[in-house]
Amino acid sequence: MYTTIIEVLDQRYQDNALLIMCTVLDPRFKIEYIKYNDLSVLKKTIAEFCETTYERIESDSYVNNISNQLASQKKPKTGLSVIFGTPENNNMDNFQEVPLSQKIKNELDLYINNPKIGVEQDSLDWWNINKTTYPIMFVSAKKVMIIQATSLASERIFSKGGCILTDHRSSLTNQHASQLIL
Repeated sequence: MYTTIIEVLDQRYQDNALLIMCTVLDPRFKIEYIKYNDLSVLKKTIAEFCETTYERIESDSYVNNISNQLASQKKPKTGLSVIFGTPENNNMDNFQEVPLSQKIKNELDLYINNPKIGVEQDSLDWWNINKTTYPIMFVSAKKVMIIQATSLASERIFSKGGCILTDHRSSLTNQHASQLIL
């Protein structure tokens, strides 16, 4: 009966993307318990999730900060800038921004290659401490790690099984009982 329950639960929750994201973004587990044929596909899936989450958060904060940027956009020249002017070859103009996808890939590689934390440690505290090291992944981790865990589904399965298999209905076959319960 135990193996039947495990097999049915494995079939139902095998390809749940949210469970995979939560597990990988938990620094206690990372990719240790994920059964994935190709690690590069897993990394790509996680990177896409982190990118969409980060872009969504950034677009929300961009709308909120646009008024502040417009107010501070034109500053009058004061002090030494009036006398000497602004330099013609500003070094910031030559600086090229690293694409978001590359930043996420770098963060993900660094995160996966770092050692896991102990199971008894708090993963939310770990993310809060390391949010400067992994700023993009921190946004995604914060989003998926705050999901309230519940045992309702498993309680429902086993309490339902207790209601179906009673002393009066003990002659059910294993297959029929599994169909009624699961």
